[in-house]
Amino acid sequence: MSKEKFKHFSLTTDWLESKSKFSKWGIFISNNGKKHLILRIKNIFAIHWFSYILQEDLKNEIDETINSKDSFLIHLSILKLLNLPYVNNKSRKIFLFKTSKNFKTFIIPTKSSTNSRAENFIINLSTWNINSLSKNWKRNLKRSERSFKNFSYKEVDLLKDLDMVYEIIIKSATMKKYTYPYTKDFLSEVIKKAHKNIIALGCFNSKNELIAIRAFYIVDEIAIDFIAAALPESLKDYVTYNIAFNLIMRSKNLGLKSYNMGGADLIINKGVFNFKKGIGGKLISDGQIYSALTIKDYVPNFLSKIILKIFSNLL
Repeated sequence: MSKEKFKHFSLTTDWLESKSKFSKWGIFISNNGKKHLILRIKNIFAIHWFSYILQEDLKNEIDETINSKDSFLIHLSILKLLNLPYVNNKSRKIFLFKTSKNFKTFIIPTKSSTNSRAENFIINLSTWNINSLSKNWKRNLKRSERSFKNFSYKEVDLLKDLDMVYEIIIKSATMKKYTYPYTKDFLSEVIKKAHKNIIALGCFNSKNELIAIRAFYIVDEIAIDFIAAALPESLKDYVTYNIAFNLIMRSKNLGLKSYNMGGADLIINKGVFNFKKGIGGKLISDGQIYSALTIKDYVPNFLSKIILKIFSNLL
């Protein structure tokens, strides 16, 4: 990945403000003006939550946090770092670097992050077309045409139809045996704030019931997968292929530069990985979650490492 700033909706003010409103997290403004989430315990202890930081920017981001108006004696940070090799559990090691104001920072991958290796498929919309699809993907897209007899495709108003959309998201998550991370109130708040930047396409049955949906979130001329959910009745007619293809075409016609299909883990979810791989695009890492402890120089290193190891094992 190049040194170009990584774009994601979790880095936007709309997202951070919504998260802060419906959680215990507050918003922290670093010395350089960048925002991230924080849990404060007076001016003694802080937990920072950074989303998507380039490895080469890590020291500077920590320094800018320490040098902000809010000062703390102990900083614990959760960071999704990009441009670092994937580290498995056996290879986890703590490393140290010097930070400003007589602080030092210890950092290590979280234990849970060693169980998953998510990657993103990035589509260059200027060159992408139907010929970019794999043979199998083209075949399934062709098969999706039979769905025209029983289903209709149309744009979904996420603000108006949130209850219906959220219901299918939860049903889809249950079917795939994973926990959807966002509450309806939180999702509603994000959509209200950023609805002009979110486009959704859905498939409806003859009763006008939503059976599949996909949406992207536009951040600085980049479309990022935001919602993807489908019920079993949509699968036999390859509805999800039709939705994904037409949504990507929509982003291309809008003149956007690229489409980020989102994270997928080949080991944990081979089906999703192969679905996204067949669309075509460049594979890049979604980053790995690290935990960091920034603490005063006078605290013994062995004690700092014990604190960080306990923290990293909880995440």
